[in-house]
Amino acid sequence: KKMSKKLYNPNKPEDLAEIHRLLEASDEEFRDENFENESDIDSEDNVEEREEGSETEQEVPPAPPGKPSLAPGTPQNQPDLVTIRWEPPINDGGAPVTEVILRLRKIMLSNKLPKPSLKINVSQIEEDASNVSVYVTAKFLESAFEPGEIEEMASTSVEEANEFKLDEPVKDCYLVEHKRTGSPHWVRATPKLVTKPELTLSGLEPGWRYQFRVSAENSAGMSEPGELSEPLTVTLYRSGVSVPHFMLELKDTTALENEKVEFLVAFRGHPTPKVSWYKDGFEIFSNRRMRVVTEEEQSSLIIFQASFTDEGEIKCTATNRAGHSVTKAKLKLEGERAPPSIRLPRQYEEGLLFEKDEVIRLKVSVAGRPLPRVTWFHNGEQVTFGGRYEVNNTDKTSSLRVMEARRADRGEYQVKATNRLGEDVASFLVTITDRPLPPGKAKVLMTLGKSVTLSWTEPDDDGGCKIGNYLVEYYRLGWNVWLKAATCRQMTTTLGDLIEGSEYKFRVKAESPYGVSDPSEESDVIFVPDPKRG
Repeated sequence: KKMSKKLYNPNKPEDLAEIHRLLEASDEEFRDENFENESDIDSEDNVEEREEGSETEQEVPPAPPGKPSLAPGTPQNQPDLVTIRWEPPINDGGAPVTEVILRLRKIMLSNKLPKPSLKINVSQIEEDASNVSVYVTAKFLESAFEPGEIEEMASTSVEEANEFKLDEPVKDCYLVEHKRTGSPHWVRATPKLVTKPELTLSGLEPGWRYQFRVSAENSAGMSEPGELSEPLTVTLYRSGVSVPHFMLELKDTTALENEKVEFLVAFRGHPTPKVSWYKDGFEIFSNRRMRVVTEEEQSSLIIFQASFTDEGEIKCTATNRAGHSVTKAKLKLEGERAPPSIRLPRQYEEGLLFEKDEVIRLKVSVAGRPLPRVTWFHNGEQVTFGGRYEVNNTDKTSSLRVMEARRADRGEYQVKATNRLGEDVASFLVTITDRPLPPGKAKVLMTLGKSVTLSWTEPDDDGGCKIGNYLVEYYRLGWNVWLKAATCRQMTTTLGDLIEGSEYKFRVKAESPYGVSDPSEESDVIFVPDPKRG
């Protein structure tokens, strides 16, 4: 029987289905339309021989590509572009690699991580789990090989380098993916697969760190992902935001007493950072002795007449929404002898406020040579250490801690520093807030028919805050319960609609933002006569 001949295209679904049908029937001859002559058509014997050797000739997915790395050099007019390169697979699985997938991981430098985004914009490199492609390969294909040795990255900073580099492969395709550290989602970096071992991405978000991984694909399937790249820090100055950094940092300084001292820093960052100065942890503000000047990308701290209280750590911070940067230095004054000097933090000038049962923490700067002896006073009486009181003195500070604050702890606190060259004294006010004490006894001023007029006096202690309201309550004998009768701001009120033939007594409570007082002493009992009974 003469066998019929027909050209089939395996790239067409309908022809591929027909080929499967022909294989099952096995009584027709077929060939690829791309074959130039019939000699390329397999005979049954050739097919059997090829099936016997299929175990050694079968194509498999390629091995993972190499570790992505940065390639140096970036266009000056496009500072937000980065180019990554990687090594091709050591083993292509018996077929040319057709596609490349690049993934990138992003690490936030700030303490506060944002919520993962589920939206994609290729130019902005944002995450979208819905755009991650899924590849299916034949179930009989073998798994890809393990990746080989990977070269380490030369740099991970966009400021120094913004390209990933690797050798040029032939006929390879790759899938490039990216990811933020802390996020579980790997996302395609480009909609299509990459044909070269190099990819340039734009719109990377500053303030983050990215990581990439690459998978290789050939006609047999997709490899396992290669080794992750090193974290890539994205810091841009021409666009977006950038973490502040100091180009000129503080240096340790030694000065003479009463000499002018100046500290200077130069900084950069976008948006413009907020610059603050500190001395031993206390923020410094401009005053008669010191001045803080910040202009453009420079800031200076000027001390017009340095004293021994200025000795210690000087710190400058620069902060914006992209991050935070710090530089520190030591200031030391020369001289063997100096009289005592006490400096209070700025907030002490307006007084301090604590709540009842809170821990009172007081700290002042003290200087002098020889080291002064420090004494604390409360309302003119020397504080005896022990029990609820703790003191800690160093060569630069003195601190007082009072446990379980009470209303009695309020008032004026005074610090005295003394050495053989003299003494210095500083004082400030401390307020302890609590609910007010009870008002004075409620008094009946007048009764008229079914009404009564009451008055009382204000509490001896308002708890550190003005009384807002007074709550008046009444008690009718026989009911055996206190009920609210009125709320008023004055210390007198008139109550009406009392029940005739009944006996009453009254009491008052004071109310402030810190709570309601205990009730006042009860008034005398009054009787509301019933005219019908006489």
